[in-house]
Amino acid sequence: MDVIHEVQDRKGITVLAYGYGHYGLAARGFAQAYQTDVAALGAEHPSTLIDRGNRAVMLVRLGELDEAEAENRAVLEIRTRTLGLEHPDTLTSRIDLGSLLRGPRGPGRDLRSGFVHRRPCDR
Repeated sequence: MDVIHEVQDRKGITVLAYGYGHYGLAARGFAQAYQTDVAALGAEHPSTLIDRGNRAVMLVRLGELDEAEAENRAVLEIRTRTLGLEHPDTLTSRIDLGSLLRGPRGPGRDLRSGFVHRRPCDR
């Protein structure tokens, strides 16, 4: 199996872990995917930023809100600079950060909101 398929399989397992509520495992999986993508594609590649954003979603689920906010802000800054304000990925980042700031950061909010972002080609 080549490296690309191995990484895709690992990402698939990570998404399954998320789906079954194993957020700690999913957060570690997205962190590993992010590090692999940084090495192979660069820190500002769209696929790398998807993994970084997904890790931020997991951090929200784990209640690590300060780190999740920092990750969301970093992804939004890169996407705004590289893709522009109106790009769908930038808009996703704006929604993610806004949801964090309005949702889990607000009083009495449920930390179980959020979802993993995938593109159709991510298998």
